[in-house]
Amino acid sequence: MEGCWSPWYYYDNVKSGSYAVAATTIFFSVCSIVYVSYCLDGGESSQFFLPLFETDVRSTMKYAGGFLLIWHLAYIVNSILMIRGVQLYHRGLMLPWLSQNLVYILMIIAYAIWLQASYYHFVSIFYYVYY
Repeated sequence: MEGCWSPWYYYDNVKSGSYAVAATTIFFSVCSIVYVSYCLDGGESSQFFLPLFETDVRSTMKYAGGFLLIWHLAYIVNSILMIRGVQLYHRGLMLPWLSQNLVYILMIIAYAIWLQASYYHFVSIFYYVYY
């Protein structure tokens, strides 16, 4: 591979591109940790697109927030491992980051399926109640 391309940036070599991707992952993980900590402290999470939308501060938010904190801390650790792997030319140190991204993509797909199922479930209830 000669170049590293993503929708946000282009680098002529894989090393620089990997550093940029790791830095972006660390940045967004830190932002997510700050947000989850804010929500766990009683902050607002009532918007539909927020990750802790249907959680209750007294019960389920503790578990979901704890999972997200551990998830993003692992993302930071895996990004640092990826940076170290690129520095040492050791591809095996990139695997944890790649594996976590695969799991993240599968979780997004599961969430999308859940949204579709819940939407069509409510549509079918509406249909049977009113028709």
